[in-house]
Amino acid sequence: MNKICFCFFMLSSLFVNAQSERSFSLIKPDLNNTILLGNPENTESEFRHGLSVNVGSILLFHNVGVGYECLITSNRNFKLYAGAGGAFTSFFPFDETKGAYGFLDTHISTGSGNNHFEAALGTFIYANLSHQTNNNITPTFRDITTVLPLVRLGYRYQRQGAGFYFRTGLGFPDMLYLSFGKSFGRINK
Repeated sequence: MNKICFCFFMLSSLFVNAQSERSFSLIKPDLNNTILLGNPENTESEFRHGLSVNVGSILLFHNVGVGYECLITSNRNFKLYAGAGGAFTSFFPFDETKGAYGFLDTHISTGSGNNHFEAALGTFIYANLSHQTNNNITPTFRDITTVLPLVRLGYRYQRQGAGFYFRTGLGFPDMLYLSFGKSFGRINK
């Protein structure tokens, strides 16, 4: 699984860089500006990392989790991120099924200014935490886990040069989701 995820991220970043070599530049970390040490008046600066809290729900299915994103490449109207995170899930109130999942994704953000369209593709591994033992046989990790695709379409609000961001949209496994996050690690262009 780790090899598949690693290859997925490497190929997606190589594909984007190969397809858009003329219009994009790979962002190199500036060690002098890694944690909000950049000029706050510079509107040409971007943030390299982001942490967020996510909540999702649709009727009976609910989840709450955290996420991390890292900017891979960008230009004026396009940004490519790699992301990872996890969440706890519940089918409530009729079912006592509870679970957890961890995810890896690649997502894009388009648009300029404060308003952006986002789309994500990736994979997640779901673990059913409410498994039942049958005949005193404890289920194995393989018995209680499932690997599934991750898909998200949504809206992102983030003022240029500001660290706070807000996201909302529709996806799987998030369903209808809200996300509040903070970006850090300023990069000056």
